[in-house]
Amino acid sequence: MQSFGGQGVVRSPAKLGVVLPAIITRTFEGAGTAVNLQVFPDGNHSYWATSRSQGTDHGQWSWPARA
Repeated sequence: MQSFGGQGVVRSPAKLGVVLPAIITRTFEGAGTAVNLQVFPDGNHSYWATSRSQGTDHGQWSWPARA
C-alpha cells in the first residue's frame, strides 16, 4: 500500500485481457468513436485513458453485452 497525503492507495495489478468498468468523460466530434475514459480498476483509485477508440483489442473500449 502507498500513502499520498495521508490516504492509503490500494491497487490490484491490472492484467491483460481483464475487462474493467469505465465512464466516458468526453467524445470527440469528427473522430469516429474516440473517447476519453475514467477507468475504475479494483482498489480505491482510477485511471484516465485518453483518445481511446472503440473495438475489442487491448486498450480499446466497448459497450457491455446486453443480458
